[in-house]
Amino acid sequence: MARVRRRSRDDIQRELVKIRLASEHESAEWINNFLDRFWLIYEPVLSATIVSTADQILSTNTPAFLDSLRLSTFTLGTKAPRIDKVRTFPKTADDVIMMDWGISFTPNDVEDLTPRQLANKVNPKIVLSVRLGKGFATASMPILVEDITFSGLMRIRMKLMTNFPHVQIVDVCFLEKPVIDYVLKPIGGETFGFDIANVSRFVSPTGDELNTLTQVPGLSSFIRDMTHGILGPMMYDPNVFTLNLEQMLSGKPLDTAVGVVQVTVRAARGIKGTKIGGGTPDPYITLSINDRAEMARTKYQNNTYARSFRTTP
Repeated sequence: MARVRRRSRDDIQRELVKIRLASEHESAEWINNFLDRFWLIYEPVLSATIVSTADQILSTNTPAFLDSLRLSTFTLGTKAPRIDKVRTFPKTADDVIMMDWGISFTPNDVEDLTPRQLANKVNPKIVLSVRLGKGFATASMPILVEDITFSGLMRIRMKLMTNFPHVQIVDVCFLEKPVIDYVLKPIGGETFGFDIANVSRFVSPTGDELNTLTQVPGLSSFIRDMTHGILGPMMYDPNVFTLNLEQMLSGKPLDTAVGVVQVTVRAARGIKGTKIGGGTPDPYITLSINDRAEMARTKYQNNTYARSFRTTP
């Protein structure tokens, strides 16, 4: 009889745990403790990756009211993001794990830091190099992105497998648009001899005189919209960002071709330049990706400033 009671109690307890997992959020302090240590190792790698990717996107999508926009400095600091809550879905296939994570990144909140962490703390630093004006009437101004905060609800789905590393695919997406906030401040805004785009000044509670760039027309909203524009198609529900861990750890190059893109060059107009020694140019077109080695080129076209190629290199 005692054995029957014990087994019944265990069965009831397991069912209650399943119900609680599916309906309630729980804390994740154990993984936050891991993130605090892992972040110090991974953050430099992540920041370097973001710089190489974001700088190219900014340079090719500069808004019309700026001459150029580049990302010159990027670091997220020593304080790691936090997982505020976790919700697990037990009613999935046997080889699938699905969870919702409430995540936040508040690097300026130091209440949960130890004295040692506070003494070694490095603040996030993002510097944008902005060039105002067009042509000869331009002025370069570095802009500091500070007081960054980020929060969102993320869904993580893991597909398991029998072979190492036992997690084959990880799908990540935000269930709703994350909240992103920041403050833009010019660095050395007074060096140009004039007030650039209504830069305002105020005195902080500590007596430090600061500049804010919240009134620069369109700049703050452009940065926020570009962030959402990049992340949206990549990982806002129903879109998912997929990591194939099996392929990543197999040693195979991640940029191995998985398909074929056919490029047809139709025409070129307004070609500038001349031959060495003078004369009409002999244009041709080359194709490459991310400034890598040349992948293909068209044939030369003799003596022309405008030419219809209509060819597939």
